[in-house]
Amino acid sequence: ITAVIRDIYVYEATRFDEVVKDSLSFLFYKEIKSKFIDKVTSDKDGFFQISLPPGKYSFFVKEDSHYFANLTDGSGYLESAVVKKNSVTKKQIDINYKAAY
Repeated sequence: ITAVIRDIYVYEATRFDEVVKDSLSFLFYKEIKSKFIDKVTSDKDGFFQISLPPGKYSFFVKEDSHYFANLTDGSGYLESAVVKKNSVTKKQIDINYKAAY
């Protein structure tokens, strides 16, 4: 794992039918149709922190002019996390579209 500085866009929980796919890859999106909540930038260690009200959210990493998300939660929501009242939610986003396994 290599930490990177990136802009992370937070939207209401977003399903596949709420994004416009990019022709580059099925992991990239050129438009997100769900409600935009906020944006945060990770630091040099890849750490980011944002205060959100309780709810379910999707996190997209901005790569050039495209949004990247590589995981679903089994219910079709992209790169999602549930935020509960008075708690901390940990969310790791793996930017692995150039990875070789």
